[in-house]
Amino acid sequence: MHFITTILTLILSCFILNTPFQGYGAITVVPPPADVRIGMTQGPDILLFKESQGLLSSAVSIDLKLSQVPVGAYAWAGYTKNNPGTLSAGTPYKSYYLHYDPTTPGPASGTHTFDNDILGVILSSNFTTWSINLLNLSRPIVGNNPGTTYPILNNGLETGDLQGGGTNDLFTISADRKTLTILSFNINGSNIDQARVITALPEPSTYALMAGVGLILVALGRKRRNNQT
Repeated sequence: MHFITTILTLILSCFILNTPFQGYGAITVVPPPADVRIGMTQGPDILLFKESQGLLSSAVSIDLKLSQVPVGAYAWAGYTKNNPGTLSAGTPYKSYYLHYDPTTPGPASGTHTFDNDILGVILSSNFTTWSINLLNLSRPIVGNNPGTTYPILNNGLETGDLQGGGTNDLFTISADRKTLTILSFNINGSNIDQARVITALPEPSTYALMAGVGLILVALGRKRRNNQT
């Protein structure tokens, strides 16, 4: 009984302190794998790779839309099931894919900070029905990385209710909406954990403004050096 109490205390501390569970691996950024189906790209780390970027050709349904919920800790059943959202067509975006397929079942945790704000997370799957699998439904719009073979079913994250004490698949998003911390991706059987993270993409006008400011700073630097000589 004392051992069980100690373990529960450690888990509760992770929630309170917003720190990951101790388990396998970390989040590792990799080039797009050739195959992210079950058993094809395995290892102790949660893999993160970029899929695509641009303007959304059509609206995308997402499980967790950050503009609709407060930042904090999230579990599928506790938050995202009740807070679906839609990213409108024409939204500038970058799409990233998380993939966890360990050779030995167990939990993993890690942290990654993105360059731009996280707009939302797509993570719902269904083991038998394509029509409610948002990971698959969003793939033709924001996924479909050339050269990568994706699973059809058995992906996504397992249900877990953070408010109810569940400990399946839990993650947090920082107050500035740039840092994703996976408290636990937990594999208990022959499935995989996968999710799609959508971030903002500065519009071309923003890049042009930044480039213009950069040119001005370069010109001022040259003028200062000329005056000194």
